[in-house]
Amino acid sequence: MSLSRRAIAGLAVAGLAAGVLVGAGTGPLLQAASPDSLAVFDRESTPADEVIPGSSTYGAFSATRLIAEIDDVRVFAVRANQDRRTGIDDLGSLVCVAASAPGVEFVPSTCVPEEAFREQGLRGVLRGLAPSSTFGGSRDVERVFAIEWGPRGGPRIVDMTDSTVVALDDLFTDDELALGADIPLVLAMRDAPIADDVADEINALTELPAAIAGPVSYGESGYDGLGITELFASLHPPEGDQEAHVCLSVRVEGEFVAWQCNPLETVRIRGVRVVVEHDGGQTAFRIGPKNEGINVEQTS
Repeated sequence: MSLSRRAIAGLAVAGLAAGVLVGAGTGPLLQAASPDSLAVFDRESTPADEVIPGSSTYGAFSATRLIAEIDDVRVFAVRANQDRRTGIDDLGSLVCVAASAPGVEFVPSTCVPEEAFREQGLRGVLRGLAPSSTFGGSRDVERVFAIEWGPRGGPRIVDMTDSTVVALDDLFTDDELALGADIPLVLAMRDAPIADDVADEINALTELPAAIAGPVSYGESGYDGLGITELFASLHPPEGDQEAHVCLSVRVEGEFVAWQCNPLETVRIRGVRVVVEHDGGQTAFRIGPKNEGINVEQTS
């Protein structure tokens, strides 16, 4: 199996990482004799400490220090003022880990407040994504590392790539992938009640083949400039050379005013976003591929 064709078996990673690292830590006497893990930031930064060559910081990172190298993967200790995974920036000073490797993009690892790190360190998973997908818009996971670091001593890192990564085409058939079987949003739509009263109208609006999942109602809510608004998601099958689509349709005061349909290639990456223009501005609604719920943005 070629690594470039691999994708994550997501639910297995966190649990397996915890199991791998249980018992991997040093004993209390040895830890007490080990230096403070954060002492790595006391030395001057060098070019080797740059996550991105030529840049002493990376995004919200305020300081980075190289703490380990595993083959071509470089692992960094990081100070930050914002959790890059969640975007939360009011947690105070944070301690994180990051990684880089040629041709691989590592997603943010869990950060912890410095106070918590000084008491118990941190434990997390570093996942390295391929720069482009080998199937549609999915991002293949090529490298997986479990890491435990702090509060004293250096990091303990386990390469879990072979035990936690499986081929996407081993999980689903081509027919299943063509209908979004790997997308949590689509799976949730298949299990949800169908809003039969609007199905024909949405099929006509989208000018796509009749929905095979949904329309699913996300409920009614009131928004400034719009009034009572209801959103519907639907999955429409492939036709000819055209792949399957997920549509998000907006009904305001009983009338459909906007809809957006994205091919599954796009849905896998960013879901579906539809914008409604109205007096005083616009309102954008988005559903993500992981079925995180409706995100609403209003601008004037």
